[in-house]
Amino acid sequence: MAKRKLVFIGNGMASMKCIEEIIQKQPEHYAITVIGKEKHSAYNRIKLSPILQKSESLAQIELKDKEWYTAHDITLYKGESVIHIDTNRKCVMTDARREISYDKLVIATGSSPNFLPIQG
Repeated sequence: MAKRKLVFIGNGMASMKCIEEIIQKQPEHYAITVIGKEKHSAYNRIKLSPILQKSESLAQIELKDKEWYTAHDITLYKGESVIHIDTNRKCVMTDARREISYDKLVIATGSSPNFLPIQG
């Protein structure tokens, strides 16, 4: 049986937890592709303060390293955003003009901060 194409938009904590569960329960069922807007691998955003204070490095808060993605045959596109989802053709297009087809699509993009228009 051929693996089904599973595409994740978003390379954050939610995506990683979902992928970990899939790998644990059905490791041979899906060919996984992850598309992340950030140029870094998934990291623990809760621990950003130590990074900003320079008491820890980004490598220390990474959820998964490059070797983990490779070991689980996961294709990772960092620094790319999905700009179009074609649900009829079941494919996504990135800002790098990459077209990726899917059988199942997971959108786990998180949130964006909202800065209040006040001083201080």
